Amino acid sequence: MGVLALKPEEKEEIFEIIEKITGTYQQGKYRRKILATNVARRITAAGFDNLEEYLKYTWSNKSEMAEFVSALTIHTTNWFRENKHYIRLEDHLVKGGFKLSNEKFKLLSAASSSGEEAYSFGLVLEHFRNMVPGFDYEIVGRDIDPISVAAANRGIYKINDDIAKIKSEFQRFLLKGSGKTSGFFTLDKEIRDRTRFEVRSLTELQPDNEEQFDWVVCRNVLIYFKPDDVDVIIRRILAKVKPKGMLVLGSAEAIDPQKFGLSAAGTSCYFRKL
Repeated sequence: MGVLALKPEEKEEIFEIIEKITGTYQQGKYRRKILATNVARRITAAGFDNLEEYLKYTWSNKSEMAEFVSALTIHTTNWFRENKHYIRLEDHLVKGGFKLSNEKFKLLSAASSSGEEAYSFGLVLEHFRNMVPGFDYEIVGRDIDPISVAAANRGIYKINDDIAKIKSEFQRFLLKGSGKTSGFFTLDKEIRDRTRFEVRSLTELQPDNEEQFDWVVCRNVLIYFKPDDVDVIIRRILAKVKPKGMLVLGSAEAIDPQKFGLSAAGTSCYFRKL
């Protein structure tokens, strides 16, 4: 069975739904084409031949709703993407930006997709934990897509060329499968035990007493929001950054640091002022 051909008015309805659910601004023909194709494939996979019947089913079916939300998002992630930020974290830790008491170094991956970003930071932190007695850490990954979050929590990945981006000193924390699991790998239990993932939208209001983090990473997702919405999201994210903590954005997501009470640190990194 081929992929369903959506009518122009059905595509526009999908784009409206995407804006309502994810808050992202649907601009650019390339992105719109990808998202429309994602939804058309999901409709076909679910056994429907039109958008209306599929949506009726989806609104009343929790598992299909998760698949639908996943189809409404674009996932571009890989190991050690924008490597300069991992190098900066190593430098930050070496220069004393860590805790040696009962307080753990806490990092939030605010748009974690299927987990490669959070686990890449986990490899850096675990390497440091092995070198510095008393150092410990905790990682939280969040994403609006329940399917990606489930994949991140499983933490099982295919071995491909992308694995070469993981430095040799971190390779010892990769557990490669054999037999039935040949061609796959997972992360060392010490990293997985310190990492958790949860479904959360960037546009969702958070409780005032929510935990704060030493580093908050939100990369390559703000480009999909309108400027006014970006301002709101950044202010909400900053509420999660500890005083003198670090906010890390994607290289294509320039902001005015003074507007948000931040101090630019280079490479799209910003310190939160006291």
